[in-house]
Amino acid sequence: MKLFGWRVCHNWLPAKTNLKHKDMDINTRCDLCGRYDETLTHALWSCDKIKNIWKLLPWSEFEDIVKVLWAIWENRNRKWNHLPSMNRQQLMNWLFSAYPKATTTETIAVQKEAGVPPNQKHWIPPTSGCICVNSDAAVLDNVAGVGLGFIWRKADGQLLSAGMIYMHSICSVKMAEAWAILEALKTPPAAETNQIEIQMYCRMLVEEIKDQGKRFTAESNIIHKIHNVLETFTSVNIIHVKRTNNECANLLARKCLDDKTTQFFDNSFPY
Repeated sequence: MKLFGWRVCHNWLPAKTNLKHKDMDINTRCDLCGRYDETLTHALWSCDKIKNIWKLLPWSEFEDIVKVLWAIWENRNRKWNHLPSMNRQQLMNWLFSAYPKATTTETIAVQKEAGVPPNQKHWIPPTSGCICVNSDAAVLDNVAGVGLGFIWRKADGQLLSAGMIYMHSICSVKMAEAWAILEALKTPPAAETNQIEIQMYCRMLVEEIKDQGKRFTAESNIIHKIHNVLETFTSVNIIHVKRTNNECANLLARKCLDDKTTQFFDNSFPY
């Protein structure tokens, strides 16, 4: 993201007018508004569609401004490539859940070291040396459709991979959340995964997984599969987190259910 900010300041992003200046045969009209040529300023600031996003942000938050600029650019790239994109509220919800303020994560780290329970509404970083996976599920009552969402991150918050998996079936919320963590564990990021932390919202499911499958429930078969996958990791820590600490995975699950689509992302911005 720092590189993105530097390229913005030097007008080195491939806005359509910049590409035209490099002798590319391209239609320079903005894909979002369809009214003006897409200069870098227009793409990130003056387009009517983009102004609506900026209206949601306090002007005093410069760090957030850089984040929003980056998110707008990523959204623009997906629109141009005919890929799913977010509306303004989805964009803001995802951005500030996936990339909380650095001061927040630093405070949590200090609290963990001091043994003080963190009381905040953002993602909780794992211990140093671990990578973390958050998962969640979204279902409709008595209607076929299950959305699974998961996201892998490093302790410093760096996104490693994420995914949304749609299942055309009917099941309980608890079973859907069991499927979500199983699918997440089956697709770990292409990085060091010996030590992992699993963060889940369903406390009952966390307890059943920790009990090594000793309880007989409707989810026992899935839990058995989860244990088989967990044996491939050197160290596993499973914890329960609040819904507000699991917001990214929840957003992915709900979007998956709404769009009825399956998508995977590596080191990129999920939409």
